[in-house]
Amino acid sequence: MIAWRYLDKQTATVNAMKDFENMTCIINLTSDEVKAIEEDMVSPRGSNIDDMPHVRNLHSHENMLVSSISKMDVLNQRYKQAVEFMNWFKPAWDTLCEEEQIILSEFYLVAGSKTDAVGNLSERLFVDRSNVYRRKDKAVEHLSIMLYGY
Repeated sequence: MIAWRYLDKQTATVNAMKDFENMTCIINLTSDEVKAIEEDMVSPRGSNIDDMPHVRNLHSHENMLVSSISKMDVLNQRYKQAVEFMNWFKPAWDTLCEEEQIILSEFYLVAGSKTDAVGNLSERLFVDRSNVYRRKDKAVEHLSIMLYGY
């Protein structure tokens, strides 16, 4: 496809790394969220019997069920997309050497400034700051090739 040649693969790779944590959270939390919704669906709301007529929505229970089913559908769709993302991203990430993973994690996955990342990596890898940037660029390029090909 011609458009594939014009994709900014390095920016797309950085964005994929930034999405990695979100996708991991979605995968880890979705089952608990679905269970909570299911529990709300099966536990009936208490009613007060006081012989007084009440004006209320006669379809409130149905509306609640429809709303819960809709929420579960959204959660399941999010989960499916997260699994699909991880099946695409994780094998590429796993091909990186440990140093490349450390560098990319420090730059894109750990909260903090780029200056802090460079300082931390410079001390950890025993290299100067410019060398850290070069290694980061090579690691992004390697991951980009593993994700998107040539």
